[in-house]
Amino acid sequence: MEEKKSILEYAPILAFIASYFLFHLFDWMETTQFFWASIIGTITYGLMVADLKMEYKGKKWNYKQLNFFIGLLTVFNIVLFFQSFLHWRRMISSIVRMSILYVLLIIFIAILFRAIRVYSYHKSMLENKKK
Repeated sequence: MEEKKSILEYAPILAFIASYFLFHLFDWMETTQFFWASIIGTITYGLMVADLKMEYKGKKWNYKQLNFFIGLLTVFNIVLFFQSFLHWRRMISSIVRMSILYVLLIIFIAILFRAIRVYSYHKSMLENKKK
């Protein structure tokens, strides 16, 4: 039986989208806006995981999957920085730069949604264990 998920569980996605559109107010390159929005999404996910760990501090629980996704998102942000560097310096053609950017956007969103599903699973298991 699937429980209804709170809108707050999708906070990293919402933070990513809101910050991405907020950064459009600045006169920055598209890749810069995406880079900063991905950092904000990653930080939001990390704060959610830290809050979950603090809430269930006394429980014995394996948080390796949650830590894995924080690490994966961090590594992805580093990859995105290198792609942004290529974009800023115009080292490759515009079509290739934008194609790489949009492929990385799709990958980031997929990783973030998977990380949120793992977070929701761990949260529901910890709540069931609490009862």
